[in-house]
Amino acid sequence: MNNRRTGKIARLSKEWRDVVNLMLQDGATYQQIIDKLGDHGKDLTDQNLTNWKEGGYQDWCNEQDRINTIRARASASLDMIRALKKEGDVHITEANELMLASQINEVLSEFDPTLLKALMAEKPEKFLQLAFAVTAQSGERTKREKLELELQKYKDKVAAASKELQKLRDPKSDVNPEERSAILDKVDEILGLK
Repeated sequence: MNNRRTGKIARLSKEWRDVVNLMLQDGATYQQIIDKLGDHGKDLTDQNLTNWKEGGYQDWCNEQDRINTIRARASASLDMIRALKKEGDVHITEANELMLASQINEVLSEFDPTLLKALMAEKPEKFLQLAFAVTAQSGERTKREKLELELQKYKDKVAAASKELQKLRDPKSDVNPEERSAILDKVDEILGLK
């Protein structure tokens, strides 16, 4: 079913529809709008504008609200990422999780359980899709945390080995000088220093 509007104002170009919408938003009178449109508005009546104000203009307002919401979310997301970067490394997955959590929180704050029950009765597969998405996100977070833990263990081992090497390099070390020299030569070889 096609819900596209077909009235006189709907048939104007987007540029002129935007003029009408902005003037309605600013509280202009119908006559002011018709005058502004010039030849484009010569066949318009107050009834055409009333119909548009109750229909197409409302659609436009809703679209502007959606655009402003998207802009606000994008701006908030960028602010959050900047704040996280100031605190240290930030992974895009962490930022995505925070944005998703924020959006879920927003949805839940306006949540109507009766609508969920109706949706579940009508389309139970939607619940499974939601459950799968949450599980997948959780699994990805677990994988990332496991990798981060492995990386930290590796860094700890490298730091410990570095300390041991510093001890070996110390001429006052209690390691046999020949062993120390052989070990240091091997380390230098592995590191590409020799």
